[in-house]
Amino acid sequence: MSKSKAVSGNSSVLVAILVITPILFLAAIPWLKDQPDWMALTFGGLAALIEISGAMILAARKDRQSDEWHRGASRFGSQWGWLVGAGLVPLLLVLPPVQQAILAFAKQTDGGVVITEKAALLTFLLGFVTVVLLQTLFTAIFTLAWRFWMSRAV
Repeated sequence: MSKSKAVSGNSSVLVAILVITPILFLAAIPWLKDQPDWMALTFGGLAALIEISGAMILAARKDRQSDEWHRGASRFGSQWGWLVGAGLVPLLLVLPPVQQAILAFAKQTDGGVVITEKAALLTFLLGFVTVVLLQTLFTAIFTLAWRFWMSRAV
């Protein structure tokens, strides 16, 4: 078997894991509601860790196989995709159907607690703001680290 077919086969297994993990976690939510908080948080953390690690491995494999044209497209996509994607979230939060969907999901996750629409939306917005701030911070850190590394004496 050639090396490219072996890598492709491994990537297929990885993609399958990345698809199955969130499905299993979402299917387990009714069961997790009856479990202690530490167990639910542990399962959520493990699912997130699997997704993040798998995505990073898959991205590294794809980057290794790509040429400059594909890398340029990736840079352009990440530069503008992060910006537009982050900018659309506050605009979507203004739309009543989106607000109702967030509120319905918040009420479904813990039926015993009364959640106001304002609290659910504010919590969602603060989570989003935190993600954007961390993206900005780490983009700056990695940019500075790359510049420092590339400008060092050889």
